[in-house]
Amino acid sequence: MVSAPKLIATLYGGGVAGWLNESELLLTGKSNPSQRDRALRIVSVSTGAGRVISSALSIRGVSISPGGRWVAYYVAFDSATRNGMFVLDTKTGVAKRVDWFGSYRWRDANRIAYIPLETGASQHRLLEWNASTGAKRELARFGAKVAGDDWQLAPNGSRIAFVNAANRNLYALELPR
Repeated sequence: MVSAPKLIATLYGGGVAGWLNESELLLTGKSNPSQRDRALRIVSVSTGAGRVISSALSIRGVSISPGGRWVAYYVAFDSATRNGMFVLDTKTGVAKRVDWFGSYRWRDANRIAYIPLETGASQHRLLEWNASTGAKRELARFGAKVAGDDWQLAPNGSRIAFVNAANRNLYALELPR
């Protein structure tokens, strides 16, 4: 039997960022159109009850880790003290400001791979940051620049595929575990 759709939330200027688990969604947006800030909100699908875990003028690049424990995002066009890159623990609601900015993808439930924004660099490199421990390490140097945001990790995080910005060819690279 198919059930009828159920209203969970009303949002303005946002939408569904993704599932955190089987019963909770992560939403972005405002609950009232006159509000200044947009919020990241965890909402129960069964009850519609929710809680705001972060808010700012412009929350962008929301990415949920596999398993839903961590949420990476950045704040832009707000005050200098609020702008930056953050990784939020959905269990505690604590957001950590990280010391890097760039293109990012979750490698597994705790580790996020990223290509840091390094203006003037002749080539890009891939780093990894562990949300649980704060440990950071370099995974690869590409020997070239990656075109735009055109890269993806293998589902198990063991490889990267990327488009070379100079020749537009596709390359794959094995990554350290």
